[in-house]
Amino acid sequence: MAITEVNADVRKSALKFLRAQSVIVISTVSPDGEPQSATVNFITDEDFNIYFATRKSSRKFKNITSNPKVSVVAGFDVERPSTLQVQGAAEVVTENKISKLIELGEGMLAHEHNWWPLLRVTGLDFAIIKITPDWARWLRFDVDPKSGKYNEEYDQVFP
Repeated sequence: MAITEVNADVRKSALKFLRAQSVIVISTVSPDGEPQSATVNFITDEDFNIYFATRKSSRKFKNITSNPKVSVVAGFDVERPSTLQVQGAAEVVTENKISKLIELGEGMLAHEHNWWPLLRVTGLDFAIIKITPDWARWLRFDVDPKSGKYNEEYDQVFP
């Protein structure tokens, strides 16, 4: 199983796949060096930046503010089993970036994503997190219906 070269079609298809998902698993590192994972609703932009909301009292928020390194896994398409794996750095979105984020989120609402249920709850102290990826790989399985054998394809989306 070889990793294919990055190309524009792969990148475009990987972004389409990511945008078709509504939930990701994010893994952070605790102050004690322990891995911790959680599922979150998210949205993404054209550059594969991932945004989600979380309570400031959550483990992931505390972990991100002490160590911004994160990894993310998105997807599983039943028709063509796939996952998109991402590594990068997370940061708390500041107030001056929120208007662009709201614009992006409204675009996602137009696509019927049930995004960020946390934002519908009043009285919570939450933060918006942005993940800037520095690495992404897309894994797809193609199954031959006659033989039942499968072929794995890995595409390095970036860098």
